[in-house]
Amino acid sequence: MKTARIVLCGIVAVIMVLAFTGCPTQVEIEPLQAPQIALEGSTVTWAGVDGADEYSIFADGLWKQNLGRDARGLNLAELNLATGPHVVTITAFRTSPWGTSAPSNAVIFTVYPLLAPQITLAGSTITWAGVDRAEGYEVRWGDQWSERRTLGSDARGFNLAELGLAVGDHVVTVVAYRWSTASWSRENSDQSNAIIFNPLPAPQITLTGSTITWTGADEADGYNIHVDGFWKQTLGRDARGLNLAELNLATGPHVVTITASRTSPQGTSAPSNAVIFTVYPLLAPQITLVGSTITWAGVDRAEGFEVRWGDQWSERRTLGSEARGFNLAELGLATGPHVITVLAFLGHGLNWENSDPSNAIIFTVIPLPAPQITLVGSTITWAGVDGAEGYEIRIDGNARAFLDHNARGFNLAGLSLDSGDRIVTVVAYRFRADWNQEYSNPSNAVVFTVTPLPPPPPGII
Repeated sequence: MKTARIVLCGIVAVIMVLAFTGCPTQVEIEPLQAPQIALEGSTVTWAGVDGADEYSIFADGLWKQNLGRDARGLNLAELNLATGPHVVTITAFRTSPWGTSAPSNAVIFTVYPLLAPQITLAGSTITWAGVDRAEGYEVRWGDQWSERRTLGSDARGFNLAELGLAVGDHVVTVVAYRWSTASWSRENSDQSNAIIFNPLPAPQITLTGSTITWTGADEADGYNIHVDGFWKQTLGRDARGLNLAELNLATGPHVVTITASRTSPQGTSAPSNAVIFTVYPLLAPQITLVGSTITWAGVDRAEGFEVRWGDQWSERRTLGSEARGFNLAELGLATGPHVITVLAFLGHGLNWENSDPSNAIIFTVIPLPAPQITLVGSTITWAGVDGAEGYEIRIDGNARAFLDHNARGFNLAGLSLDSGDRIVTVVAYRFRADWNQEYSNPSNAVVFTVTPLPPPPPGII
């Protein structure tokens, strides 16, 4: 009985405490609202959900991707879904307190099959326009896996000559493909239109000296010469050889191949076997000096020669390929010794290639000798001076008349001179390459006496 009274008192005490302190209140957490999505083209968009930290994308009930709290849309093409219709929904997600909204409204996103490429054949090359969403292309020329060539998404053509197909008709098609992450399988477009490719046999070439030769390819209409992978020249159907020296290739080794081509049906063979043609440097001329003339033998492949007598561009004289000598007196060099060399050159488009300089010779320009003059009456005369381009008459050291190189005398009476004894000299001169005059020493001096005129008779004014 005592125990029952104690329990009853405890219950009463608890009731009194609760009456004074009150019961704990339960906080209601408002659930996240379901997003509302819209589909435009391949893009789904939605308004933000208050309190959401992420958005989860579902396709056909399967989770595909999470996006951050600021996301308001997604291009569904990025999901690489398989071809066909897909039910797409999203949910909003909150991390604290943890919670997920109900799914959004559903939209139907349809992935259409890749379009088949349309191919065109020109020569041995097929081309096509890009296919939307394609991640690569596959060239096919048979039913076997080994009869396929896979190309990247940027490919817009392919040279069928690279396949090394046997002579005969080959049906060639192209398919576009992409990878589906949903099934981790490759999806192909339908095959393109088919073209018929009939390759020509690759020529076989032989190099002898600088000449390549080959046997003709059946049905070939021409042959294309390639050097170091670049087209250089096309020859007609009857061509069976070419002297590679005609191509003016730069010094060094070159890889040479040829292909056969056909106009109908269009086609180009695979490249021939390769040969190495080496262009050696031009040989330096060997020059000889006799008098004022240098001579040399011709240099194989030279397209011209250059005479040099200094380091400046103005100190060069260019001659043609047939030149075998040059008279240095034409240069108008200054008095003294000059180092002369000659080099051979040839041109490659806009580039020039020179040989090493020839042996050097010393050409010495001797000063002009002074004329020797004679005075008879009022006329002075002299013998011609070798190399002179003119003569200058000086009276008392001053120039008074200029004559050309043919002059051999001068009548002093033609000058207006003061009376008395006048000292007369003559100098020879020539023009240098810099257009300055170079003079000889003055000639021997002669005295020409100018008699004063008699006074006029009386009465004549």
